[in-house]
Amino acid sequence: MNALLEFAPIFIFFITYKYAGILAATVAILVATIVTLPLQFMYSKRISWGVIIGAGILALFASLTIYSGDPVFIKMKPTIVYVSFCCILLGGLFFNKVFLRQLFHQANLRITDKGWRQATLLWVIFFLLSALTNEFIWRNYDEATWVMFKVFGMLPLTFLCGIGNVFIFYKHSEAE
Repeated sequence: MNALLEFAPIFIFFITYKYAGILAATVAILVATIVTLPLQFMYSKRISWGVIIGAGILALFASLTIYSGDPVFIKMKPTIVYVSFCCILLGGLFFNKVFLRQLFHQANLRITDKGWRQATLLWVIFFLLSALTNEFIWRNYDEATWVMFKVFGMLPLTFLCGIGNVFIFYKHSEAE
C-alpha cells in the first residue's frame, strides 16, 4: 500500500499531462503529493526522509512552475532531488555515516559495513547519472519525451538499482 501511495502522484501527473498539459499536471502532482503524505503516515506510522525531501523540493519547484507558468522549474526538479540525494549519501560516506542503513533499519538487515558502503555508493552513482540524464533529456528533447522518460524510464531504472542492492546485500550479509 505504501508503494502505491508513493507512486500515485507521478502516475496522476502523467495522466493529467496527457489530457491537460504540463501546468495542470504540475498542479495535480502537487495536490496528489499533499494528499498522499498524510495517508502514507497513517498507513506506515512514518514517512522516510527521502519522501519528505522530495515532497519539499516538489512543493518549491511546482509552485515556481505554477506561479511563473514556466515548466522549466518542474523539469529541473528531478535533477535537484537526485543531486540532493547524491550529496546526502556521499556526505554520509565521507563522514562515515551510512544513511542507507538508517533508511532500512526496520527491515532488520544484517549487512556488513562494507556492504552498506557499496550499496550506498551504488545509489550515489545512480542519482548522479539520473541527474545528468534528466538534464540531458529535458534540454534536448520535447516535453512529451521528458514526461515519458520521467514516468516510464526512471521508475524501472530505480527498480533496477534496487535489484543491484539486493545482490550487494546478499553478498555482504552477516551470519546470524
